[in-house]
Amino acid sequence: IRDPGGNTVLTIVTTSSVGRTNLYLESGGSVIANNIPITLNQPRIGAINIVEVDGLLKVSSPQDLSWMVMASQTAGTLKADSLQNLQLRALYRGNGVQFVIPEVHFESKVVYMTSDDKERAKRLDDMLFVDVKSASGVQEVFLRAFNGNLSTTHHVNVEGRHLDLTYGPKPIKLPFSLELRDFQLERYPGSVSPSSYASEVTVVDGEERFPYRIYMNNVLDHRGYRFFQASYDTDELGTVLSVNKDYWGTLITYIGYTLMGLGMMITLFGKQSRFQFINRQLSKLNKQAVSAIILFLGFIGTANGQDSFTYPENVKHQVVAKEHAAKFGKLLVQDLDGRIKPINTLSSEFLRKIHGRSSFKVDDGLKLNSDQLFLMVNANPLVWQTVPIIKIDAKKTQPILELLGKAPDTEYLQFKEMIDADGNYLLQEQVLEASRKKPAERSSLDDEIIKVDERFNVFFQGLTGYFLKIFPLQNDPAQTWFNGQINRGTFNAEDSTFVVNVLPVYFGSVLAAGR
Repeated sequence: IRDPGGNTVLTIVTTSSVGRTNLYLESGGSVIANNIPITLNQPRIGAINIVEVDGLLKVSSPQDLSWMVMASQTAGTLKADSLQNLQLRALYRGNGVQFVIPEVHFESKVVYMTSDDKERAKRLDDMLFVDVKSASGVQEVFLRAFNGNLSTTHHVNVEGRHLDLTYGPKPIKLPFSLELRDFQLERYPGSVSPSSYASEVTVVDGEERFPYRIYMNNVLDHRGYRFFQASYDTDELGTVLSVNKDYWGTLITYIGYTLMGLGMMITLFGKQSRFQFINRQLSKLNKQAVSAIILFLGFIGTANGQDSFTYPENVKHQVVAKEHAAKFGKLLVQDLDGRIKPINTLSSEFLRKIHGRSSFKVDDGLKLNSDQLFLMVNANPLVWQTVPIIKIDAKKTQPILELLGKAPDTEYLQFKEMIDADGNYLLQEQVLEASRKKPAERSSLDDEIIKVDERFNVFFQGLTGYFLKIFPLQNDPAQTWFNGQINRGTFNAEDSTFVVNVLPVYFGSVLAAGR
């Protein structure tokens, strides 16, 4: 803002992997652009220094920088350690740095204000204002940090002495080091949503070196330190690990869990516990009382089920008999972890994952078990794209329901409601933003977005037949099983023809029988 007693302020525009950023540099301060400091009227070694000389702005750099003014197409070079006039509205480029200074504000100052938008405030820097007092006066220094990270170092000259200021978590040096060999990000098939990510690291502890893979449920423990996979860089090339070292806290926590488990066992099986007392009282009830209770519970269950909804008639027209679905459920399939199990187990996991229940109610007269539903989804995926089956927590996801144009009390979404007319996933940006955050920094909305995205992708895989890996490849050393979507060269000619065609023929007969 304008201030008659203020200083010179520069607007600096820089770009990085996260996009365009506007920085404001006040006289006597410094900012970081592409990890390189830029100072104004406070030169220091290793920085790009801008100084006012006789009313003119001049610039020097520790490396060669090329510059170009786009409007006039004039260009030049700023040689390392030379002092030249600063070119306004020119793009300066060097090794790992690029910036433009479009504006200079004289007699001004930078004012920082608290944002009233709580959601926007979460994406802004934290600010700490420090008054540095000396015999010559008071200097106000502000330190900025983001997401609990250590702030950049601010350099202050106090009566000829050099003072470095920073704030944030206390840096603790590990007694060993970690080297990141590879960061691996896996996505759901046919989607940009991350399904899991892992870090291949090497632990270097003196003469000892060993590799380790850190991922969601696999923690690295070394010398009392625990490393958890937390997040990853926006360019997907780096990893973010959370570190914990609390021996006594961990020990006390596990002792607490043990005592809690012991207490539960005593509550359930102790002869004098309340649970056993109630159990003895219930056993004394006569058959009429028990029948009345069962009838009452059945009435409650019926009443709670009255808010069920009716689905498209074509779903009911293609219902597969339970007996046939049970036989289908006995087929063996290879899951994503390489384990062999019956389709019955896979179908149950599939339905509970996307719908939150072990059965699917079409209307008061029809309820599908997991085998029936899984077979029907694979046999006629087009119909199931319009069935409200993907569970969503309406209380936690009001912004998402508004984005999708759904009522605020919506409990289940259709697959087609989550994509636009061009097939683009409507929640893609929200999912990527939530996934990049550390688990401890995610809001309840972020957590639910990730859950809904996972349900969407699991259902999408079901619609595409991805889970039906029922065809083992003979003499395969990896013992891999395949679904019907294979390359012709995967199996020999005769087997390939069978694998590609048998499921479509089978599904066609299933649909014909259902009609």
